[in-house]
Amino acid sequence: MKAIGISLLLAAIPVGMVIYLAFTGDIGVPPHWTVDGLFMTLILLTISGILALNAVLEAHALGLIHLPGLGAHAAATAGGGSISMGGTAASSAGLKTEVGVIEHVEYFDAPIGQPNKSFVRIRGKGEKTPHTLVLAGNVRGLLIPGRRMQLAYKPNEGGAMLVSFDFK
Repeated sequence: MKAIGISLLLAAIPVGMVIYLAFTGDIGVPPHWTVDGLFMTLILLTISGILALNAVLEAHALGLIHLPGLGAHAAATAGGGSISMGGTAASSAGLKTEVGVIEHVEYFDAPIGQPNKSFVRIRGKGEKTPHTLVLAGNVRGLLIPGRRMQLAYKPNEGGAMLVSFDFK
């Protein structure tokens, strides 16, 4: 909510500047438009429009408004939610779950034709030393070192497939 208010406040400032410039005669009024005034007006209104669009998209993400064509709002996960990556209930057979503190995430680009891998060092509750979990793909942006997380993965040859994760 705070981001919406700030965006709307910042969107109002350039509009106020355009109104001020129109009343003081600095941008010229029709039929005495100046090129400087025209471009100043366009720049200020563009800035205002971008900030207003940000406020509308934030309101949509919070579920306050519905925008036709964008579908349902997506749940944000940056603040500590959970995410599920693909899969259905039918594909949950063979899932393994681990809860622990992520110590380190390292990513390796494999040669052409080989799958890329991420090596995740995770320390479970009561473990003195972390163990390594090999996951397929790049998960550096998903797993946060130093955070306690629950990982659900499907073991595969050449690296497990991360199905979901959650902050614990």
